[in-house]
Formats: sequence, C-alpha cells, structure tokens
Amino acid sequence: MGGRGKEWTTGEIAELERLAKRHLTSAQIASIMGRTKDAVRGQAWHRGIKLQTTVRPWTYSDKVHLAWGIRHGKTYEEIADDLHRTREGVASEAKHLGITRQRHHAWTLGDDAELLRMRSEGISRKQCAVRLGVTHAAIDARLEKLRKDGRW
Repeated sequence: MGGRGKEWTTGEIAELERLAKRHLTSAQIASIMGRTKDAVRGQAWHRGIKLQTTVRPWTYSDKVHLAWGIRHGKTYEEIADDLHRTREGVASEAKHLGITRQRHHAWTLGDDAELLRMRSEGISRKQCAVRLGVTHAAIDARLEKLRKDGRW
C-alpha cells in the first residue's frame, strides 16, 4: 500500500485481524488503531480480512443471553465471544439496560421491590426480565408468588 499513508507493521496487521474476528466495524477498528476507516478497509481488503459492515441491533435473545451471562458471573469478554460482539458493545448494552454485574441467584426483597416498581411503571415483563437477568417465565412465576402472598 506504499506511499499513500503510513505503512502497516506486522503487529498492526495482526491487531487488525484480531479486531476483525471480534466483529468490529471499520470505524471502530479505525478509532482503536488510530487509522482512517478507508485505511482499515483497504488493508482488510488487501489481506482478505472480512469486516463487520454494520452494527447489529440487539435482539431479545441477545439481551437475555447478556443478562443470563452477567447473572452467572461471566465476564464481558466471555459474553462478547458467545454473541460475536465486542466487549465494549456488551458493556454498553448492559449499562443501557441497567444490568449490573452484582446479581444474586435467589430472589431478594430488593429484587421484588424493583420488579414491582418496574411493573407499576408499565415496564413489560420481557424488559423486567432483561433488567433483572432472568427469563420472562421467572418474572411470571415471581409475580404469581407475590400475588399469592398479597404483595402485588
């Protein structure tokens, strides 16, 4: 790619390959590597490296997997590998959904209060499930128990 810009080192090419395998877009890779999008695209094309062309929207299944992973102690890197996403994308989506890394496996009074608050605000059962890191079936079962106990 001589003469048009800064030459790519062997280390940079290896980094490009590593980042491409993490399904980052050319813009994301360019930002990380301090290169232009065009330089990243050109080097990837020249080397036969496939780049992610767009950022994929998060599906309900992705969000459940994210919440489940956090609840069960997986790292953002492990979840990113499972979902073929970036660590940064996983962390950003977790923050966006209000999912924290400190989750308990058993329902707590705090979980119950949070669930009841969200439902009273009209938040859907599916969204409650994502935020609490459980399935929507677990939400239904917990709401039924709270009804039987006269708490909802």
